[in-house]
Amino acid sequence: MFNHATFGDLKRANGPFVIINGTDVTTGARFSFTQDYFDAICGDLSRVTLGRAIATSTALPPLLTPITLENRGGTCGRKAPAWQAAAEAAIGESETPGRALLHARALQSYQDPARPYIHLFDGGLSENLGLTEVIRAFEILKIDPDGTLLPLLRQAHKVVVIIVNALRFPEVDWDRSPAPPDTATLTDQMWSIPVDRISFDMVEQVRDKLAAWQAEAPAEGPERRGYVAQVTFDSLKDPAERLYFKRVKTRLTLPKEQVERLREVAGRLLREARAFQRLLVDLQSER
Repeated sequence: MFNHATFGDLKRANGPFVIINGTDVTTGARFSFTQDYFDAICGDLSRVTLGRAIATSTALPPLLTPITLENRGGTCGRKAPAWQAAAEAAIGESETPGRALLHARALQSYQDPARPYIHLFDGGLSENLGLTEVIRAFEILKIDPDGTLLPLLRQAHKVVVIIVNALRFPEVDWDRSPAPPDTATLTDQMWSIPVDRISFDMVEQVRDKLAAWQAEAPAEGPERRGYVAQVTFDSLKDPAERLYFKRVKTRLTLPKEQVERLREVAGRLLREARAFQRLLVDLQSER
């Protein structure tokens, strides 16, 4: 996949900063293919292939086996990043640890010599839409008194979040019978229900974070504006078209005709999203 290209190749080509997520089988915490996670296991992300990261992100149990990484945490003199100390200091201000502190503790767990290997499976099990990093970034801004962390986000006056959610609700008939669904159906629902509910909640949390970020803008300086554009089949206006896409199965290969239709509808849904249209208008007015 991707001709064995690595994260280092992506950086050298001036590609985008990509975060690909897995889930730690032992702790249930998210494991992101970013250098701060690889610092925690004393590894070099630039040498990791994009294909291996994607294999981790799609390793849905029990269909696919977890991906294993060697953990050398604690052997390279890693120093905790500045945001970790800030998160530790903020614990006294709340009854529960924030995401930043939970993230810090997850990284700290890789210092345990009893964990020479870590096993990772589908990132969707810890958070399916990848929005945790967006939310955590805004929380880090709040706990950074010196203003040294995430300088680009701190300086930004526009933040655009495009959420691509392939959530679908296929037709079911089990509520027409007094007998419960069979074991295979229940197994599917066991995974789908928490993933889907968490996804809905994360979208709303992102909206809340952006609204708070806008409201807290300094009196002097440009106005802050946040845009949350969703790409989801529920936005399709044609009932027949919406039904077609909700029947597309979740699998590793799809017929060419379905792939082409999915690509077309994704672009169309983004262009039709009100937040995206508002962004384009605002950008045009600033020229």
